[in-house]
Amino acid sequence: MSNNIANTSTSTSAPIASLPMVEEINGWNQDGVKEFLQERRAELDLDLEGEDIDKIYNQKVLKGSFFLKLTRKDLLSINIPL
Repeated sequence: MSNNIANTSTSTSAPIASLPMVEEINGWNQDGVKEFLQERRAELDLDLEGEDIDKIYNQKVLKGSFFLKLTRKDLLSINIPL
């Protein structure tokens, strides 16, 4: 039984392990955030369309550190459906 638990925890932690570190995201510019969302939306099961990513991208102050602080309210204010 413990073998099954190990296999389960390994499979669920694999996608998280492939995510960038906070320090890396903090260094992203606006293009880096857009590129990440475009490339990883299917893999991370993000329910974002291209136009949604463009809305996020068009926030003129968007860079990695700001992206990490986005809240549900922020996303709704730029018409990103959640």
